[in-house]
Amino acid sequence: MADNEHNEHASLTTISTSITDFLASPKEFLSKLLEENLVRLEIALASRQILVMTKDIFDLLIKLEIRKERLIFEQKYQELKARFTKQTKDDVNFEMLTKAQQTLIQLERKFRLFNNMTSSELLSVVENIQILRLGKGEKVFTINNTSKEMFFIISGFVSITIYDNEVALLQKNSFFGEMAYIANKPRNATAVIKSDSAILLTFRIKSEINPNQSEAFMKLFQNITNMLVVKVEEMNRKLYPSN
Repeated sequence: MADNEHNEHASLTTISTSITDFLASPKEFLSKLLEENLVRLEIALASRQILVMTKDIFDLLIKLEIRKERLIFEQKYQELKARFTKQTKDDVNFEMLTKAQQTLIQLERKFRLFNNMTSSELLSVVENIQILRLGKGEKVFTINNTSKEMFFIISGFVSITIYDNEVALLQKNSFFGEMAYIANKPRNATAVIKSDSAILLTFRIKSEINPNQSEAFMKLFQNITNMLVVKVEEMNRKLYPSN
């Protein structure tokens, strides 16, 4: 009796089949591999080649398949997310914009002024967008000037001076000139090109609010408030440095 049980157990530990039979009904063989007493599945690929699949290998294959499907799903999810974000963010016909407008949209993430705003909202609150190419010594604006343009340095250096005394030297990716609009006061300094040449992106916030653009301006003013808070905190740190 014990021998019969041993033989029965032994017969359940291994299943051998040909590759033809396995391919004809793979699910049947794989389901058998999940049986408690089955140790391995032998598949004859050729006269001298045998593929041995154990439970551990089968479990590993399943995990790999699940991981592959998960990666495929994640990739598709990211593609859809990127497409949705692009449609939401770039909700304007990019090719129909001027070079200056395209440049502003491409650089918008560098401006805290436009946080959480779509491209169409950004373009709805600005005007007079231009790309300026200036030479050494040319003035961007002068002290006490009442202009409200803002500037972003694409290349070159800009010196900020107060009565011929340089107080700052700005370089590529610097944003300046915004306080004239935010504080609604004349310029408190002069900006002069310091390098042999410089390329600046300039724009101005619209002075009149269209009712259709109220939400965009609300976001803009919220960003301005946040910028002022940061500037006040920076000023406090300079005036009252921690010991």
